[in-house]
Amino acid sequence: MRQDPASSVLQERPRVLVVDDDPLVRRCVCRLLESAFVTLGAEDGETALALVRRGVRIDAVVSDVMMGGMDGTELHRQLVASEHPLARAFLFLSGGMSEIQRAYTRESAVRVLLKPVARAELVGAVTSLCRAGAL
Repeated sequence: MRQDPASSVLQERPRVLVVDDDPLVRRCVCRLLESAFVTLGAEDGETALALVRRGVRIDAVVSDVMMGGMDGTELHRQLVASEHPLARAFLFLSGGMSEIQRAYTRESAVRVLLKPVARAELVGAVTSLCRAGAL
């Protein structure tokens, strides 16, 4: 059976999980990334963690910092605690942070991009994460 080359290209593109509790922001970030990546969305840290634990293929995570329920910093902490490789392929997007969240992002050395973010900056940052994860 021969595979369609177009579907093969889609399968080879890195898969990025976008986590944001604001559906409009989540869709916009997915749209910014979809020219270079296959995107998946999650409305909160709990949903994102469930996808990871189910074994869904994800090559990088772009997460809002401030969300209801499990926020982005707690999602990252959970990935670090479980020694999941995605902890090293993680990017925060932020429109604002508490002092505790700001301290965590400094301590964890996870890159933070401020909203609104330019497409080129976002795609470049995620491309770097995916390349680093492939090493």
